[in-house]
Amino acid sequence: MSRIEYRQQKIQEKRKMTPRRDFVMEICSWIPLVLHKNKGVISRYPVSERTGSLVSGKVFSQNNDEYLKYGRDINPSQSIFTQYQSLFKAIPIPELINEEAENADYSDVSYMAKNIYLSFACVMGVENVFYSYHVKENCNNVFNSLSCFNNCENIYSSVWVMNSQNIYYSKFILDGYDLRFCSDCVGCSNCILCTWLVNQSYCIKDRK
Repeated sequence: MSRIEYRQQKIQEKRKMTPRRDFVMEICSWIPLVLHKNKGVISRYPVSERTGSLVSGKVFSQNNDEYLKYGRDINPSQSIFTQYQSLFKAIPIPELINEEAENADYSDVSYMAKNIYLSFACVMGVENVFYSYHVKENCNNVFNSLSCFNNCENIYSSVWVMNSQNIYYSKFILDGYDLRFCSDCVGCSNCILCTWLVNQSYCIKDRK
C-alpha cells in the first residue's frame, strides 16, 4: 500500500466517525473563525508545534522576497507531506491576514478596512464592523451580521444584505431601507415583519 493510499484510508475511517456538523466545519469552511492567544499575540493559529515563528502581517508583506530563500529541492526518498510540514515550520507566518487595514488587530482576513473588531473577511472599503463575517464593498456600521455587500450601512443582526441601509434583525434584503424583522424583500422601505415583498413601503406584516 502506497503512502497516499494509506492516508486516504485513514481519512476515510475518520470521516465515518465524524458528525456532519464537524465535517462541514472542518472541510467546507474556507477561513478559520477563531482567534487564539499564541506567543503573546492574537493569531489565527493556535499554540502548536505544527507552525513556525509568527510575525505581523506588515512585516510578512515587507519581506516577501526574502522567503524565497526557504525553497528546497524535493527529496524523492521522503514523503511529500513530511517535507511540506518541515518547510511550513521553517517559514515565518503572519499572525493574522490583514492588508491595508487600520485598527484591525482583533480581526482576520481584513483588506482595505478600518475599525474591525472580532470579525472575519472584511474587505474593500468597509468601516466600523463588529462581530461579523463576510462584509465587503463600502459597508459601514455593521454589527453581528453575516454577508453584507455593496454600500450597506447601519446593519444589525442581519444576514445577506445588499445595497441597503438601516436594516435590523432581517435576512435576504436587496435595495432596502429602514426594515425590521423582514425577510426576502427587494426594493422595500419602512417595513416591519414583512416577507416576500417587492417595491413596497410602510407595511406591517405584509399589509399597508
